[in-house]
Amino acid sequence: MKIILFSDSFPQGNFETFLENEIPFLSKEVDKVIIIPLQRKSGLRIVPKNVECWDPILNFDLKDKRSLFKTGFFNLSPFLFYLKEFFSAKIFLSKQKIWNFFTSVLLARSLYSKRKVWKSLFELVSPNDLFYFYWGDKTALILPYLKKRIQNKTIVRFHRTDLYEYAKNNYIPFRKLVFPHINWFLPSIY
Repeated sequence: MKIILFSDSFPQGNFETFLENEIPFLSKEVDKVIIIPLQRKSGLRIVPKNVECWDPILNFDLKDKRSLFKTGFFNLSPFLFYLKEFFSAKIFLSKQKIWNFFTSVLLARSLYSKRKVWKSLFELVSPNDLFYFYWGDKTALILPYLKKRIQNKTIVRFHRTDLYEYAKNNYIPFRKLVFPHINWFLPSIY
């Protein structure tokens, strides 16, 4: 059995310290852990031997808004279904909600457009493998797409900013699209 773990940047950078402590335990319980980071950061941490680290899905840091815009806007990923939430959740009434919405749309479209990553992943996955998303936003936005192609169980870890809407100005985009595809919700307590 494998765990396919989606991180923000781990094992790159110096963030996600809780995950750094968790990896040795996970690696002892399964044949292999495959870590797929979302974005590129500098630095690299050491992981156990049965942990395979892929290149980041996006080859830039998400703070680089220009790259996010180019990658998220200029591709052939679907867009129109996002507009339903824009109007039903009345996103247009708040500048901050508009910002959260469009940043998430660009990120989701950027993820969706990385067809080579998903093709490689689909070829590798067996039915008993687990998908583990360390954050409830960002890479979890790809869950509706993944679950159309695989039936694997999914675990999503939630922290403060991806769990409580008040932490994101009372709006976290696309929860109604993502939540039905989660088998186990794991809120972090710290």
